[in-house]
Amino acid sequence: MASYAEQMRDAFGWLDGEAKAAGAGRMLPLAITPYIMGLPYRIGAFEDLLAWLASRDGAWFATGGEMLDAWRG
Repeated sequence: MASYAEQMRDAFGWLDGEAKAAGAGRMLPLAITPYIMGLPYRIGAFEDLLAWLASRDGAWFATGGEMLDAWRG
């Protein structure tokens, strides 16, 4: 899980830089399954990753419908 979290942090940094340069948003999907991420020895690292992402300026946790509404607006 530690390597997955590190990859997602790196991906966020890359996409955030692209978004700022282009003046438009980017999407970072998290491919997760309860079978894999819900294991006791992985869930803590995953929760830490979510907290880290939530603390970033410019990060937005959105549903598909919320993204569609923003695009339409």
